[in-house]
Formats: sequence, C-alpha cells, structure tokens
Amino acid sequence: MTVGLALPLLVALAALQEGAAIRVRVTDASTGAPVVMALATLSDAATLARSDSAGRLAFTRIGAGPHHLSIRRIGYEPRLLHVIVGQSGTLDLTVVLSPLPTALQRVHIERPSHRALRDAIDAGQAPSIAGDRVMTAAAIRDHPLLAEPDAMLAMVGGHVSAPPESPSGLHVLGGAADQVGYFVDGIPSLSPYHAGSTFGALDPDVVEHMQLQLRPRITALSDALGGVLLATTRDVPSRVRSSGAMSASHGRSTIEMPLGGDGAGLLVSGRLTVPGYLRSPGEPWHLHGSGRDAIARVALPAWGGELRLLAFGSTNDQMVASRIPELEAPAPAARPRSELEWSSQSVGATWARTSGGDADSTGASSLRVSAWRADSRSQGDWRIDSTSLAHALSDVGGVVLGERAHGNGVTAASIRLQRRSSRQRSSPLGIPVDEPTPTVVPLATIRAERRQRIAAGLEVSFGATAWGRTVGGAPRRRSRRRGDRLARSRSRLLQMSVASSCSRCATPSP
Repeated sequence: MTVGLALPLLVALAALQEGAAIRVRVTDASTGAPVVMALATLSDAATLARSDSAGRLAFTRIGAGPHHLSIRRIGYEPRLLHVIVGQSGTLDLTVVLSPLPTALQRVHIERPSHRALRDAIDAGQAPSIAGDRVMTAAAIRDHPLLAEPDAMLAMVGGHVSAPPESPSGLHVLGGAADQVGYFVDGIPSLSPYHAGSTFGALDPDVVEHMQLQLRPRITALSDALGGVLLATTRDVPSRVRSSGAMSASHGRSTIEMPLGGDGAGLLVSGRLTVPGYLRSPGEPWHLHGSGRDAIARVALPAWGGELRLLAFGSTNDQMVASRIPELEAPAPAARPRSELEWSSQSVGATWARTSGGDADSTGASSLRVSAWRADSRSQGDWRIDSTSLAHALSDVGGVVLGERAHGNGVTAASIRLQRRSSRQRSSPLGIPVDEPTPTVVPLATIRAERRQRIAAGLEVSFGATAWGRTVGGAPRRRSRRRGDRLARSRSRLLQMSVASSCSRCATPSP
C-alpha cells in the first residue's frame, strides 16, 4: 500500500521539476526567412536565448503562470509577448519580425589631395600642393591599420606605398625608395630603416608630426625626385615626462625634461628591436637578429629664435636563411645563414626664427640655418655564393633658407653647400681587398623664387637655380588659379642639382 501511494507522488514530483517549455521560431515578415541571432528574453525567468540558423530557440523548465517574452534583432522592430504556460507541456510560438530600416551616419570619402585643397581654401590660405600629407603624433598612435605605432608606415596610403611584410622603403607615385629624402628637425638621415617586425628607425614617441612634401618649394631642404619626408620632434615640455612600451618585437623608452625656465629642454629616446626571438621551440626561422636606434636633442632659445642640437642613429644586424641546391644541402642545423648589417648616424644643428606673424602676411619673415654630417654603412655577406658587398655613404653640408612676405607676394631664397662621398666594394667572402677610392661630389646651389598674387585667386611664381662647380641654371615657373572649390596649377621644375650629382657619381674625384 505504501509503495502504491509513493509511485504517483514521485511521478508528480518529476513532472513539477521538469516544468513547461517554450519553443519559438523567428521569421522575417517580408521574406519569411528565418532570422538568425535574434535575442529572446524571458523576463520573469531572467534567462536569455538566441535563435540558430533555422531561426529557432527554446526555453525549458519554465514555471507555470504568465511570462513576458521579448524578442529583438538589429534591423527589426522589437516584439513583446505575454504568454501563459501550464505546469507541463510545450508551447510553440512563431514570431514574425518586421524590418526596421536604420539610418546610418553619412560617410564622406575623398582623396587626400582634395581634402587638403578644401581645408586650405576654407582657411583662406593658399591651397596645398596635391599629394602633400601630414600625420600628427595622435594619428600615428591611433592608426587603425598598424598593430604598433610606426612613424614611417603611417604615411602609407594612396600615392605612398610600401611592400607588405618586408618593406624596403617608401615608394611615392611608384618611384624608387632611394628617391625620397628623409629629415629629422632639418638634419638628413641616409638610412632610416629597420627590418623584420619594425620598419621605421624613428621612435614614434619623439615625433610631433610627419610631413610629406611631394613637390618641394625653392626653400625645401632637399630636391629629391620622389619627395621629402620631414619629421619634427616634440616641443619642450613644461615638466618631466616619460613614456615607453614593450611588445613581442621591440621595447622603447623616451624621457623629456625642461632645462630651466627659458624654454630649453632635453629629449632622449632609445629603442631595441628583436625580430625572430619569440618562436616555438624547434620552429625554423628565416630572419633573426636585432636592431637599435636612439635620438638625443637639446633645444634652447638663441639669438631671437630656437637652436636645436640633434644626434640620432640606428644599427641593424640580421641573419637570414640562405637557399642552397638540394644535392649540396647539409643538415638543416648546419645550413649557412647570410648576414646583413647596416647603420646610420647623423649629427647637426638647426637654428630657426620667425617674425611678423603668418608666413603670407605683409612683413612676415622666416630664417633657417642648418648644418649636418650624416653617414651610413651597409654590408652583406651571402654565404650561398661566398660574396661580400659593402657600401659607405657620407654627406656633409649646410643650408640657409629665408622667406619674406611683402607687396602681395613672397620672396624666397636658399643657399646650400654639400659634399657627398661614397665608396663600394665587392669581393669573395673572406678574401681581403684594397679599399676603393671614394667618389666625391661637391655641390653648391643658390636658388631664388618670387610668388606673386596678381589677382583674386591667381598666383604666379618665377624662380631660378644655379648649381655646381660651373655655373648652370634651371628656370622655374608656376601659375595657380584658385576658385571657391577648385584650384588649377601649372608648374615646371627642373631639379638640376640631383641631375648634376647623378651625372658625376660614376667619376671618382682625383
């Protein structure tokens, strides 16, 4: 008798524990197709569920009584249902969601040259040359396409490109990478590259902004055929400031501090790159080595302007895998590795002064004086064919740049003295050879230009250049007409100093 009474009680208790169930199928009102990833909320039970690829979802062990069922999906109107379930059983529902168009924020896309032109016209200034680009420190740090900040790779885009994975330099408008001039605070850098996971040999924490000048003016620091990339270091801070970072590929640290209360300051930065160190045990490597770069800058007021003393450089030592014929291939552990080394050092000083307000306002003037010495060395030892190649380049020079605005126009002039020497050696690996005679190219360049506004929205420029040990000339003319949203320009610039240098590179000096 006791067993007979207990059996129905156990069955009833199991039914109460199982409870009721709700099964829902969510479909689109316009197409009848199932709605995937719709969010269903059973408020009283505090449970959530999402629809599968068939638009189905389910709630189990639901207590008896009324419940509030809410179903939502982005792009559809939400539905709220009041359902009543019993103590057991399953309630099947089909919920139809009506599409709800979502108004997206307008996205305006335009070419960088058009944006620079529009911004310049809106500001009431002369329009920028199409193709010029400026990247601030914040834009470099927050670049969406870079895993880590890189001051040089941040310039890539549109007419500026770099090969993926192992870039060898920046290519502007498809030109060669060695046709771009690189400057830091007016001091040239002859080899601003690393290899592996880090590309630019300039710590992004020291950069205030980067500027690419596609067609530099008369007073440009260089007349490189591919353009000029100018890096400006950070201003002197009001208090001590430090920053740094550590990642799987490199570590860097920067310290800035004021020196007194008259605007003087010190900036010191160092970085170490370690491509190929973090890998799984036994995993073969194709690139292994290290790289270092450092920069030190002292800024102080002098003679009514600012004087910056700068020293920076980088070194690289990389081992790369060598491919050898299969018949002569030794064991993988004994395969030879080619070794590549290159370094770059630059020291210099720049003094700049600006007076009279904006550059285009009447009476405004600017003067800049720079002097430098830049060196670069590279050597490659290819174990596969026992060949060694070494190259050294040295650049010593100075430049004086000046501009003055008067009479609805600007007069600009520059004087540059430069001495560039290079030597190259190729020999079998391990066999000493005599050092080759260096090729020396001295160069003196004098430039002058007048930019005159002759009518509303119309500007004409005329210039001339004299260069070399013998007198030569290069005329320059440019006309530019600017409308409300349109600017047209016609220009002709003969970069004779580059042509003169290249024509004499093959002739060693006596």
